[in-house]
Amino acid sequence: MFLAALIYLPFGLSAQQAVKSKTKSDAKPVPSVLSTASQASAVAGFTGKGEDWLLPSADLVFPDLPYAYDALEPVIDRQTVEIHYDKHHRGYFNNFKKAIAGTDLETKSVYTIFAGIKDVPVAVRNNAGGFYNHVLYWSNLSPDGGGKPSGELLEAITRSFGSYEDFVQ
Repeated sequence: MFLAALIYLPFGLSAQQAVKSKTKSDAKPVPSVLSTASQASAVAGFTGKGEDWLLPSADLVFPDLPYAYDALEPVIDRQTVEIHYDKHHRGYFNNFKKAIAGTDLETKSVYTIFAGIKDVPVAVRNNAGGFYNHVLYWSNLSPDGGGKPSGELLEAITRSFGSYEDFVQ
C-alpha cells in the first residue's frame, strides 16, 4: 500500500482516473492514500511540476530539498539532514534509475509503473517506493513546525498527556 503513495495526482485527477487497475470487490479504496501523496507534494512544491511524474521514468530528475540543510535545527541537525537527503534519498533514486535502465520501464511514467506495481521487479518496486517515501518525508517536515493539532489527534494527546502543552514539554 505504501507504494500507492508514489502516484502524484497533478491537475486534479481523481485516483480512479490516475490509476487504471483492476479492483477486487473487497479492496479498500486508495483515494485517501493518493490524496495524501498529492497534497504533501503539492503543498511543499517539492516535486517541482506535477507533470514531472508523467514523464518517462528515465527523464525523472532528483528533486531539490525544499529548505536548507540546517533549517530543521535543533530538532534534526544539519549533518543528519544532509546525510539522509544526499546518501539515503539520493541512493533510492539512483538505484531506481539503475533498476529501470535498459528496460521498457525507462519509457513508462511513474504512473504507469506503479499502476502495475505487482508486475515490476523487486528492485524497481523497493527503490521507487523508498525514493518517493522520502519525497513525502521531506515534504511533511517544516522549519516552521506544524502547530497545535486538532480533532482526534488532539483528543488522543490530551488523554495521554493531560494537555497539548504538557505533551510538548
